[in-house]
Amino acid sequence: MEHDKKIRAIISFFQSKSIPLTIIEIADDEDWGSVDPDNLDEIKINEAQILNELNSSDDYGD
Repeated sequence: MEHDKKIRAIISFFQSKSIPLTIIEIADDEDWGSVDPDNLDEIKINEAQILNELNSSDDYGD
């Protein structure tokens, strides 16, 4: 739960400053060096998606 609060605070900060935030999701077994900067749209998560994920995990008590 504390981790969720930190993520929400980060998103809120960027939104309050009107700064676009790019969140990249990679698999646990992937290395950041294997991320292709030309294909970030394929692994990017927008702020609404991450907030929806956090909200749904709150609903289930995760």
